[in-house]
Amino acid sequence: MKITIKQLTVAGVLGALMVVMYFVGISMIPVPNITGAMTIMHIPVIVGAIVGGPVVGLLLGIIFAIVVQIMLGGSFPWFVLMPARLLIGPVAWWVYASVRKAFSRQGEMKPTAAILISFFVSFVALTVWFTAAKGFTGNETTANIIAAFIGVGLGFLTYFLLIRSRVEGSSVSLSAIAGTLTNTVGTLGLAILLTDAFGSTMPQRLVNAGLAAATNGPLEIIIAVVICAAVVPPLLKVVGKEA
Repeated sequence: MKITIKQLTVAGVLGALMVVMYFVGISMIPVPNITGAMTIMHIPVIVGAIVGGPVVGLLLGIIFAIVVQIMLGGSFPWFVLMPARLLIGPVAWWVYASVRKAFSRQGEMKPTAAILISFFVSFVALTVWFTAAKGFTGNETTANIIAAFIGVGLGFLTYFLLIRSRVEGSSVSLSAIAGTLTNTVGTLGLAILLTDAFGSTMPQRLVNAGLAAATNGPLEIIIAVVICAAVVPPLLKVVGKEA
């Protein structure tokens, strides 16, 4: 795939920003859980992928992976820290491009697309719960019923929000969410499967990683959505879409 001067410029500027974030010390924010910190360095990767396309996203993901390896390489192996970071940009770009196609020419979400996305949200929410519930020691029946209501409720909420949404806001927001989840779920998943950082047994790993995800995930998603929603539309007007 050919890379234009404009794409190289986007990658260079955002890559330099990521390096500055690392040296200034704002790439990680301390949080009170087993991981010790949450990241915001995935945000330039998502912005670059939307504005510059998947190749730019991949290049920025490589920078992110290298920085994280430098910072945390003493605690986790490279095959836990690096793979998910490389996928953030391509996934974010794919979601952004796919969501835009789900809208009609009038800028409204197609009902079929909204239903499919809503089913997917419910499925992910329920899958996460029933996976984490393997280490749950309370009343499983009650907890499962509550989780089912929450999962279905999230699906309906997603549907109505999508139906009322507009193309640019929805595509950027969902791209930010997808990119953030790729980073969080991918890295924690590899740590669970390939290391004992979260515990010696699988139930312990699932519970501890679930707590880390519950602490880091929502904050990382909210920050990513807010910043991307504020930054991406003006950048697209200035730079234009390469995707």
